[in-house]
Amino acid sequence: MRAVTTAGERVLIGCDIPWLSRLLADAAAGELSEADGPGETVRLQVQADRRPFDRDGWALVGRGAWAAPPRALLEDACSSGFDLQVDPRGSVLHVTARYRPAPRTRAANMLLGSRFRLLAAQTLLHYPRAVVGLGARPGAASRVGDRWRGRRDHDRRARRGREVDDAVGRAEPG
Repeated sequence: MRAVTTAGERVLIGCDIPWLSRLLADAAAGELSEADGPGETVRLQVQADRRPFDRDGWALVGRGAWAAPPRALLEDACSSGFDLQVDPRGSVLHVTARYRPAPRTRAANMLLGSRFRLLAAQTLLHYPRAVVGLGARPGAASRVGDRWRGRRDHDRRARRGREVDDAVGRAEPG
């Protein structure tokens, strides 16, 4: 495994895809080194497997976002073509990535190679830190779930309010 420190996180990287290993090494700008022991805060494993992650029993919390607290699954994270399964274990955030682009994303990645290289590096090396910031860390899963539920309830109330406004608007004389 290789390691890089970025955005205040020590990311341990295992990658089963040779071309992607090279891309990540280039993105680390020479800072990628052999892992010399424990101390990582994020452990990234990129699998060559193209099958979708198992979502049985997971709750849909947004477009392409699933939760089974404390774990989360982000499909096509950042429109990169990578699915990320995020699993906090102790003080380490475990991220498993699979490259599974939809046809449109695959076309964009092939036609816009520079965009893809930057996006893939950001999605795999930096984006997991943003997920940690959203609360996907030990002990925070219930707070994340509460936020999702709160947002869902807020959206329902807002829709209900619009329905009432629409009904009142139709009932008033023009």
